[in-house]
Amino acid sequence: MEWVVKSMKQKVHFFSKFGRIGNWLILSSIMTGSTFAFIVPVMSYFFLDEKGNGLHAKPLDFLIYLISITVLGTICNQTMGRFADKGFSAKWIYMFSIGCSALATLFYANTHSINVVFIMGGLFIALGSAAIPQLFTLSRQYADQTNINVGQFNSVLRAAFAAGWVIGASFAYELIARVGFSGAFYGASIVSCLAVIVALFVLPTYHKSKDARLNGKPEHIPIGFWMLAALMVVGNVANNIYLLSIPLIITNELHLSESLPGKLFSLVAILEIPFMLYSAKLANKYNRYHLVIFSFVLAFCFYVGVYFSTQAWQFMVLQIFNAGFIGIFAGLGISIVQDQLPKYVGFTSAIYTNTLRIGSTLGALGIFISGEYFTYQSAVIGSMICMIICIVGMLILQASPSNKSV
Repeated sequence: MEWVVKSMKQKVHFFSKFGRIGNWLILSSIMTGSTFAFIVPVMSYFFLDEKGNGLHAKPLDFLIYLISITVLGTICNQTMGRFADKGFSAKWIYMFSIGCSALATLFYANTHSINVVFIMGGLFIALGSAAIPQLFTLSRQYADQTNINVGQFNSVLRAAFAAGWVIGASFAYELIARVGFSGAFYGASIVSCLAVIVALFVLPTYHKSKDARLNGKPEHIPIGFWMLAALMVVGNVANNIYLLSIPLIITNELHLSESLPGKLFSLVAILEIPFMLYSAKLANKYNRYHLVIFSFVLAFCFYVGVYFSTQAWQFMVLQIFNAGFIGIFAGLGISIVQDQLPKYVGFTSAIYTNTLRIGSTLGALGIFISGEYFTYQSAVIGSMICMIICIVGMLILQASPSNKSV
């Protein structure tokens, strides 16, 4: 009993050191993660579903959709990131973006027209994508104001975002199985509206002084920054190939339970949280680039296992490797990118988020090629190749003098 009380006191102390606003930011990260968990892992199934109430579209339609929202989302992310660096409130930009996500999912829930999904849904989801980098920008501003440990706070926020995936992905696929895709999309709209309310009444508004305002983009960006961003893209390509293909592998090729993808997404989200939290502590002792390389090795082992798996329990067990990869890669990635150009948090946060979006599109391209000419399971080979590229690239990058002690 005594150790339970001690453990509870430690947990209370852990969160109390971030302050009241810090805890509300953590809650906002959970809601933001839930919102996108209701959307992102569902869209490939929504487009390509062969037997349910989805769009019954072709792989090419889904690829075009992803390319469209990636291009628009990248533009929106960078534009809003520059606004934040120029002095615009990251809080209000976040509220606008997460509100657009609510509108997008309302369109998704009430149509079976690909044209409506492309035009209206695609436009609002592209605007909504800026919610993630703006939340991290706002969180970084709060951390700088209060002098809390930025790396640890970022890891907690990413863990909270993952916790949102536990809630969102599980509920999304349960709702799809019970009431159809509209249930998942209405769920996303409700959570988005709650996030807007919390931001409006609780989260702080930071305004930069005229002297502290920046042009939004640094004049000189080191080559190492762009190489790091490129490796982030490749890592996200691998992750998104898996993310987009696994519902189709499980339901269309292996004919397993329709609820299994949601369980897998929720399981890995639960497991990755301790990896994210612990990675921040390890980063104080070890080279962060070495830790990220280790995560790539875990991912390579995971994708090999996925390629050869045929039963539900095998996919469940493999999520331990997936959780290690995502927990370390995502937990340290945002801090590594932000620290490259610490004065331009809006710019670097937007770049980091855009690596996710570009990775999603390139991952969809792999799904399209596999779906048209091979099998969805063969797409996982692309993930293995991406991990080899990431391991080699990160070894080269960390060998540079400026990163050896990072």
